[in-house]
Amino acid sequence: MRSAMVVIAAIMIALGLVIGPPSTEAGPGPFTVCDVTGNYNGSAFFFANGFGSVLFTLNFDPIQPTCTAGLVTGFVTLDRADSPVTNFSINAATYTVTPEGIININIPDVFTLVGELAQTGSPPDAIPITAGFDSSFGNAAGAMFAAVSKIPGPPGEKGDTGDQGIQGIQGIQGIQGIQGNQGIQGNIGPSGPAGAAGPSGPSGADGAAGPSGPDGATGATGATGATGATGATGATGATGAAGTTFYAGNPGQRFMEALADATVASFSGVGMATPSTVCDASINFEDSNGPWQSCVTSAVSNNVATFNLNNFVNAAGVVRRDWNPEFYSRIMTGASNVNVRFWVGWFSADPSSSNAPSFDMAGFRFSTSAGDINWQFCTADGVAATCSDTGVAFAISTAYTFEIICGASQCQGSVNGTTVTKATNLPTGSTSMFYNASVTTLAAEAKAILFGRITILHK
Repeated sequence: MRSAMVVIAAIMIALGLVIGPPSTEAGPGPFTVCDVTGNYNGSAFFFANGFGSVLFTLNFDPIQPTCTAGLVTGFVTLDRADSPVTNFSINAATYTVTPEGIININIPDVFTLVGELAQTGSPPDAIPITAGFDSSFGNAAGAMFAAVSKIPGPPGEKGDTGDQGIQGIQGIQGIQGIQGNQGIQGNIGPSGPAGAAGPSGPSGADGAAGPSGPDGATGATGATGATGATGATGATGATGAAGTTFYAGNPGQRFMEALADATVASFSGVGMATPSTVCDASINFEDSNGPWQSCVTSAVSNNVATFNLNNFVNAAGVVRRDWNPEFYSRIMTGASNVNVRFWVGWFSADPSSSNAPSFDMAGFRFSTSAGDINWQFCTADGVAATCSDTGVAFAISTAYTFEIICGASQCQGSVNGTTVTKATNLPTGSTSMFYNASVTTLAAEAKAILFGRITILHK
């Protein structure tokens, strides 16, 4: 009785080639008992349209104890250079054993392995074999080199020592495998000790000059030199622009004036009556702007504090436009710029209750109810009134010099030297007008106006 095991796996069935060590018991006698049960690992590499390799694991399970047939399961991995890696699971393969000890392992749709059962005691190491390929692996022929070894199981009972088998033929040397990938570079080793200092190099060229430092402090002033000789007289400069025509004081003009007295509650008059006053309270005083008499309203809305000539009731006024009159007045505002209306100038009737009286007049207005920001120069011809902005802002507790000069075709108005001219809605030339300076409170609160003087010239 002979016991045997699978030693090598073989070739493609299309070639019908058997390579392996011969049985040590040659002859026609069958293998009555064989031990191929167990797991076997195999590997191979080949050339077929490029380099490739095969890895497989096989498990043998005999059907009959006479070793004539059985089942094979396992796993095959095929890696070819000209196609992706292919994995095969072996689930229903079979094997058969001939009376001469040749084992055929049929793996459907993959390949057939053919090997020779060796007598028990043969070396378990892998034995290289060669085989060819057919179209199952591609359309190119090539060579395959394989080795199989059994995965050791638990040791059995020691059998009888068999006869020494004949030495097998030495297999051909396999092709050298491809070179593996380069390993990862190792860490940089520690730095070596510093070398000895080299000799000093030659001195470099001088660098460029640096920027200048900051200026030093100014030295002490030197002594004053002697006075030089007087230079020659320069050429006469150009003649300056003509001055204003206001208050020109032409020869033959009539002069009239009303002045506040700083010491007593009265006025001085020159050439005309002193002004009539309507005040809830008044006081005379002086400051850096001149002498003043203040006039204050009551704390009743629309109450008026005023300086005027004869309360506008004298049949004959003080001036007419066809007399080419000039008007100069010095007035100071009170301490409020809200809910208030001021009028300063010539008027044929009392203007204190209106923002735009239509009767003949030429004067200056500031009224919060009219939306004024600056002093306005207004004229009226007995039908309608129009106003022009002087551009001079209203301010509280501030002294202003007002000037008006009227002629045949226009009236000019000036506030602190800023002049505007009007040629429409001029007061009628033959209408008598009275001077007036007034403040009206537009709320239940007292307001004040301060009178300095009024001067009038006419032909």
